[in-house]
Amino acid sequence: SCDVARFGDDEIVIQFGRGNALLEQQISYQQSLMETVGRIINVRKKHNAKILVIDDIGVGGGVTDRLREMKERVLPIIAGGKALHEDKYHNLKTEMWFYAAELFRTGEVSILNDPILVRQLSAVKYSIRSNGKLQIERKDETKQRLGSSPDRADAFIMLLWGAKNQRDPARDFSRK
Repeated sequence: SCDVARFGDDEIVIQFGRGNALLEQQISYQQSLMETVGRIINVRKKHNAKILVIDDIGVGGGVTDRLREMKERVLPIIAGGKALHEDKYHNLKTEMWFYAAELFRTGEVSILNDPILVRQLSAVKYSIRSNGKLQIERKDETKQRLGSSPDRADAFIMLLWGAKNQRDPARDFSRK
């Protein structure tokens, strides 16, 4: 998965996982989109990844377009888009976060020892809208509270969402 950034202090986060286990994380800053594409391709080749899950909002769209042009298998994520279960979740971002929360609750997730990732994952709040749907707070609200963007958490949530339909039960992490 990749949470794309280009300018400022936001992180470019590239993560590789197998099943629900995060195995590698690369953090960089202020790279061109084509440098980011190159790094994504290198990680995919290194691990023989089956799918690339990319934040398709803003500059991420350029990364998605280039990867598709290169015939890579890409799952673009538009977090503000429609949830699969529209009756319960305000948008796709909310559905992805609640899916991840359930995996954490049942002990089906393994992450790296990264205090920043842990802090980001535990900082995001939600509310219940007047129509009864769940909604994750806006990224700028989380960013204001943390003092930085939750880029590592966003990449990991996308990784789990992408792995949802890419299961290899023999390699899934499960806490007993």
